[in-house]
Amino acid sequence: MSNLIHLRRKDTGSPWGFRLHGGSETNQPLTIYKVIPGSLSWRAGLRPGDRILQIMEMPTEHSTMARAKGEILRAGNELDFIINRMTCPEPSQLPPPVVAPPKEERQVYPNPPAAMKIHSRSFRVLQTQLGNDT
Repeated sequence: MSNLIHLRRKDTGSPWGFRLHGGSETNQPLTIYKVIPGSLSWRAGLRPGDRILQIMEMPTEHSTMARAKGEILRAGNELDFIINRMTCPEPSQLPPPVVAPPKEERQVYPNPPAAMKIHSRSFRVLQTQLGNDT
C-alpha cells in the first residue's frame, strides 16, 4: 500500500524528526529507521519501517543514502514522500543503520627518519617466517 506523506515546516531550523537507513550502497531499500514522537514527521503520519519509494519527484529504487539526503535538503521546507507501509514493525525489529567505523587516530610523521621502517603486521610475520631481516 503506497501513501503520500506531505511534510511542511515554517523554516529550515525546524527538524523533520526522522532518520533514514539503507540505500543502494548497502543493498537495502531506503527505510525510515526512527521517527521522533510528536515531531513534524510523526504528525504527518511517517512511521518506523516505512519504505521510501519516492522523495519529491525522485524514485529511490537505486538511490544512495547521499543522493536521498541531497534530495531532502533540496526540498527546503516542503518535503513529499511516497512510502510503502506493508506492516508497522517495532523499531527493535528493524535492521540497525549502517554506521561507518570510527576513524583511527594515527600518528603522522611529516618527515620520518630514514632508519624508521614501517611495515604491516602481515609483512613482519611473513618476514619472520622467511627468515629475512630487511
